Amino acid sequence: MLASVAAAGAPSPALLQRCAACHGASGNTASAALYPNLAGQSAAYIELQLNKSAAASGPMRRCAPARRA
Repeated sequence: MLASVAAAGAPSPALLQRCAACHGASGNTASAALYPNLAGQSAAYIELQLNKSAAASGPMRRCAPARRA
């Protein structure tokens, strides 16, 4: 999933690697209690969640750098 996003000319491979570290290379995490699955989510949902990350604490706070990418 993340490789296909990179192929579409979206985020950089480095950013996708950071996302994959928690969300899994396919967007389906093994730790759904901590990190939501990204596979199958709309771009609008992901954008909304990234915008929320700036004020978040805990694991969500790690996504804040992706907002600026």
